[in-house]
Amino acid sequence: MPDLPRLRSLIIAFQQSAAVHVAADLGLSDLLADGPRTVSDLAVATGTDEDTLHRLLRALATIGRAHGTVVRGPSLRSGSPGALGSPGGSGGSAGSGDDGLIRL
Repeated sequence: MPDLPRLRSLIIAFQQSAAVHVAADLGLSDLLADGPRTVSDLAVATGTDEDTLHRLLRALATIGRAHGTVVRGPSLRSGSPGALGSPGGSGGSAGSGDDGLIRL
């Protein structure tokens, strides 16, 4: 019998990393740089379905509370040195003390 807790942990880690990757691809950090925006506004700005984006943002908020992932902060913002969202960015440190995902 496989180690189910470890398997679940790996699956959850994959789902979380996929959500952060999508957030980076959509440029959510750049869009939230000046402060909170509505899901509707973000959906228009990213060309995405509002309900789907809302689910992504809820997932990101959960990840942020659990692991300090920062979507609104500089870690995923394009142009920030070493940020994941910047060209050639391979690192960047998540967790600047700002939980700044989005207030739902």
